[in-house]
Amino acid sequence: MSEPIQTSLFDFSIDDDECDEYPSWLYPRNWKTPRWKTAIKRQQLSLPLRNALSSSFLPRSGSWLDVGCGHNLDMPRLQERTDDRYEVHSFDPHYYPKFQKLKNTYSIVSLVYVLNVIEEPVERCKLLQFSWDLCTEAMVIAVRCDGSGQQLTKIGTFQKYYDRDEFLDLLIAYCPGARIFGIGTGHAIACK
Repeated sequence: MSEPIQTSLFDFSIDDDECDEYPSWLYPRNWKTPRWKTAIKRQQLSLPLRNALSSSFLPRSGSWLDVGCGHNLDMPRLQERTDDRYEVHSFDPHYYPKFQKLKNTYSIVSLVYVLNVIEEPVERCKLLQFSWDLCTEAMVIAVRCDGSGQQLTKIGTFQKYYDRDEFLDLLIAYCPGARIFGIGTGHAIACK
């Protein structure tokens, strides 16, 4: 028997009126798989964000929102590593459901390994476009490319792997007008 999908923390901290403000696919209770189980606790800043910081494609300061931040470990590390040049913000529908963060725009938005765990293709596209609309200057996007196809994992999560062309096509389609720069395998910066 499969494990039931647990409710998110946001179920206790968001009122019904606010639920109507955001797309239904943002709410964990509408997910078919337990996506939150894919969040890992890294010991250092994630590789896509390290690659982004060492590139010349990001603004040197501004606001930064990490969409799908999981345990919210990247943003504090990024802030420390950049001597507070960025005003950092985090959002995760399960672990860090600060939905009010989605009412603003940010200089930079990051979407790191989030597209890989969404089982619905249309939802992946909607999230990418939604995140693109939240940024004013650049978006850091990372997907897993270390496999092929898609599958359900042993713990019941979904995993989709991208190849280079599929990833690029996705960015071109859902980040309209973007200048796209590769910064590593499966890592890119889309600039407005």
